[in-house]
This record gives sequence, C-alpha cells and structure tokens, in this order.
Amino acid sequence: MNVITGIGLVSALGLDSSTSLAAARAGLVRSAALRTINSGSEDFLNGSPIVGYCLPCGVGEGFVGPPKALVMGQAAILDLLSGVDVSTLGRVGLYVVLSNYFVHDSYTAADQAVAQTPDRPSARWQAATSRFADRLVAGTDLDGNVRARVYYAGHAGVAQALADAQRDVADEQVDACVIGAIDSCVEPRFLRAAAGAGLLKTELVPTGLMPGEAAAFFLLESPRTARDDKLPVALAGLGLGADRTHLLAEEPPTGVGLAAAVEQCLEQLPPADRQHIELVISDCNGDERRALEWGYCLVRLRSRYAVGAARLWLPAMSFGETGCATGAVAICMAVRGLQRGYAGSRQILVALSSDDGLKASVCLSRRVVN
Repeated sequence: MNVITGIGLVSALGLDSSTSLAAARAGLVRSAALRTINSGSEDFLNGSPIVGYCLPCGVGEGFVGPPKALVMGQAAILDLLSGVDVSTLGRVGLYVVLSNYFVHDSYTAADQAVAQTPDRPSARWQAATSRFADRLVAGTDLDGNVRARVYYAGHAGVAQALADAQRDVADEQVDACVIGAIDSCVEPRFLRAAAGAGLLKTELVPTGLMPGEAAAFFLLESPRTARDDKLPVALAGLGLGADRTHLLAEEPPTGVGLAAAVEQCLEQLPPADRQHIELVISDCNGDERRALEWGYCLVRLRSRYAVGAARLWLPAMSFGETGCATGAVAICMAVRGLQRGYAGSRQILVALSSDDGLKASVCLSRRVVN
C-alpha cells in the first residue's frame, strides 16, 4: 500500500505544520471577531459579530480570491518540501482541491434557471483559477514539468484527488504525488452566503460553523520509492459515497452515503483491524445537520463495526471551518498523530461529508505492509 511521507500546513494556529499541529494538540484556539466583514457591515446579522480563525499576519494578508489561495498554497507546499530532496522524487503529480462554491451558488440562485447561468459564482471562480496549478508550481521547488490536476469540491474532495493519485502511481504515470487543498471561509463572499443560509454561529445562533482558512498538503509515495529516514504512514483504505440530499436541502440527512463510504473503507482493512478503530477524525463543524448525519451514520455502522466507541477529533475546534481544505487538514492531523505516537491508536479513520452530497472515508495506519 502507498505511504504518506510528509505534510505541509498553514493555518490560524501557525505558518507551518509543526506549529499548527502542536498547537492543535495542546488545545490552543486563535479566534477573533473578523475584520473582513464586521467593520464594514455594522448591520450584518443585526450587529452580531462573526468570530472566526484567520491566518497570522504575513500570509495572504491583503489578498482575496485566487491570489490569496495561491499565496496560502505555495506556503503549505514549501513547508511540505522543506525536508525533502525534490530531485529524488522522480515524476511528481500535483493534485489540488479548490472550493466548488456550493454554498454560494445554492444561496444566490433563486431558481434553477439562475443556478445554470454562466455567471454563477462557481463559474466565475473556476474561470479565475483556470491556470492556478501552473502558478502554484511556479512559486515552489517543484519541477516545471509536474503533472497537475485541479478539483473543485468540498470536504470530501481530497479523497477524490487521493483516489486519482493512487491510480496514477499504480499505472506508473508518476512516482510521487503532492495532494492537498486550499480554502478561505473568512472572506466576505463566503460569509454573506453562509449567513444568509443560516450556517454561521453567532451570539444569537448557538449552533453553526465558525469560519476559518487553511492550506494543507501531503506527499504520497509508493513503498518502493519512499525514503527510509521518515516513519511513513500507510494509506490503508479509501471509500467514496454519495447522498441525494445536500447541506441546504429541506429533507433531513440519513447518513446513508457517509455510512457507505466508511463501510467501503473499512472493508479494505484486514478483518481483525476493522474492529479496532480507536480514533476517528470527523469534519463535524457545529452545524446541526452535519452532526445529525454523523449520528445516523454511526447507527447504520454499529451492527458490524465498533466505530461508535472510538474517540473523536474535530479539526474545526482548532482551525474553524476550512471548507474544502478540511479533508487535507484532517489527514495531516492523522499523519502527525500516528508518526509521533500521541494518537493512541494503530490506525485512524477520517470521515468526510461535502456540502453537495459527496461522502468519503480514509483510513491511515502506522503499520506498512509491502
């Protein structure tokens, strides 16, 4: 099975993975009222301030949209490559996940005709990021001939990218894969849509998400070419699923798609390991619908697996809601926890639910099987 041999992360808790993840493990929180929208919108949400998690000054400050995503992404990749001799990686694939603007499109579209217009927010965003991968590579130590793909997705998008990367490694199209995601939920463009859809936590609304921003990447290699100087973490399982409902749907969540993704992932493990999932990293972020979905998922799984008894790590408690970067942040947390031994488990299950209905599950193990 393929292994993860390096991680890179910039977040509200630090400008590198070591600082960010050490602070998260210690339970530190760096939240504050967002200047990006509160200072210019006194009547926004009836004056109730929006609290979120912003990057420390110096990375992306003064930027919005694609330029900010570019600066954040380059910083995370440089952190990832800081301890890597790039010349030894061989052919490199770059798999980058960006936001699919689901909340923006869903909130701003009054009817189906508007939702399909070429001028919808997601269409403008994709047009503005059409050359994003090339610009991202240009600001890093990666070779200019990198094989690059860009995905537009939500929390589970990193699993899609990971599945493609595994196929490319198996087909020997690439030797190493840099996989990650970038998103900022503290910009006004997201905040207005999320507030209008009733998704934000405020003084008047106790349930809801607290916006954050992050860029996270990890290095996937074949065990044949992985460096011996690092303790690699094995990618033990990967599952994808889907639900007909979405975050803003009127019908309640059922947990069917997420349970299917988790089951598909667990079935790839040896039978003895399926009952020893002691730690789960979930993308629950304070939103009531997402919590209900996770609860229904556990009900569907408990007859066959012991997932419900596992401890739960929530990236949103440390970094806020980081959009499509959530999955990559969760994987970085899992990798560091397994490498340093403080996870208290041989393997970690990551459960991800995108706003648009895509579901995913990833299982990481400290044990490497060649």
